[in-house]
Amino acid sequence: MVRAPQEPLDAALQKFYNQFLSILKNPVFRDGQWNLLECVPVWDGNSTWNSFIAFAWEGTDGGRVLVSVNYAPHDSQCFVHLPFPDMAGHSVRFKDLMSFAVYDRDGSELLSRGLYLDMQSWGYHVFEVSIPAKLSSAEVDAETETKTTKKIKSVSGRKRTESTKNVRRKF
Repeated sequence: MVRAPQEPLDAALQKFYNQFLSILKNPVFRDGQWNLLECVPVWDGNSTWNSFIAFAWEGTDGGRVLVSVNYAPHDSQCFVHLPFPDMAGHSVRFKDLMSFAVYDRDGSELLSRGLYLDMQSWGYHVFEVSIPAKLSSAEVDAETETKTTKKIKSVSGRKRTESTKNVRRKF
């Protein structure tokens, strides 16, 4: 029998695993089609693209999930090629299931260049990927006028300032 000192609970780590294990209950991970995704350099001479690993799942019900991780002790950037050809001509929404971040991107650009990722060291995302219904012109105008700055906490715990307009910007 081995005895070891009693370790205090790490509340942040426990919260992470509770949230992550809850997400893994989604049937897309059990029943969906899995793909290892290709990550490529954003610009010549930037080798940080090689620090990423990215996977996608597509469920039998059409649900899609993208998981990306920067496995490096430094910030890294890449484009991730996505396996969803029906995105062309649509706005595509990426809702991070591990945070409150939501990003809208142009589907045709995603298919031609890929999804741009600029992530902090050891950063990660678990994105629910969807093609939302079109917004009315009033909703688009209201979204465009939002320029308030807010503090958001990144996954790694560092604070980052972002404009809510930038959260929904297109590349």
